[in-house]
Amino acid sequence: MAGLITGARASRPPRFAAGRVASRPGRPRGDGAAGAGGTPALRRDRFPVAAQPCGTPRPFLLVAKELRQRYDCLMVPPFDLTRGNLPPGVHEATWGEIMARYGHSPWRLTLLAGLKAALDTLRQAGCGRVYLDGSFVTAKEMPNDFDACWEMAGMDFGLVERLDPVLLDWSNRRAAQKARFGGELFVAESAADPWGTLDLESFQHDRDTGGPKGIVALNFGDLP
Repeated sequence: MAGLITGARASRPPRFAAGRVASRPGRPRGDGAAGAGGTPALRRDRFPVAAQPCGTPRPFLLVAKELRQRYDCLMVPPFDLTRGNLPPGVHEATWGEIMARYGHSPWRLTLLAGLKAALDTLRQAGCGRVYLDGSFVTAKEMPNDFDACWEMAGMDFGLVERLDPVLLDWSNRRAAQKARFGGELFVAESAADPWGTLDLESFQHDRDTGGPKGIVALNFGDLP
């Protein structure tokens, strides 16, 4: 698929909240005007979509469907023995399976509690699916935090803003999110680099080697 990262993860462009935009260091600010129903008015120059080699934009939902058809697995498999990553793929898991697999230390349980608090708010706002990445879903005993990205379909951004605006604050390298939840939460449809690579795609590449790796997917219907 065009646009996959082949090296270290690039700096991210601004993220959109309802009626505003949270700027990243080194990136221009925008107006972030909200569209109908409180959904952010997404401008392609600041919120690129995946593109075919010819540069024709492709809708995120089509890209996500292709990724799922290509990578979906039935359970979380063992880690690879080389780097401790999951094998390439989007590996489905229930919340109970995530707890059993990754909650094997007090620190990891603390991170899971923060993640659950964030997911509870996103579920109230209409989110249906989240993807987990970072050292938290590897064999690393003491991960620094967790990385997650959530699908935008069905979301009420205005409600997110009222319930917990920290979830829409990507400024200062997501410092507020890390302080509140213990990790970072992105929008799966947003661009991870200036070339329009989606976060959902970027999550599936090792930031050090550029090689493919696996991530975990959770449907909110499986969230207690």
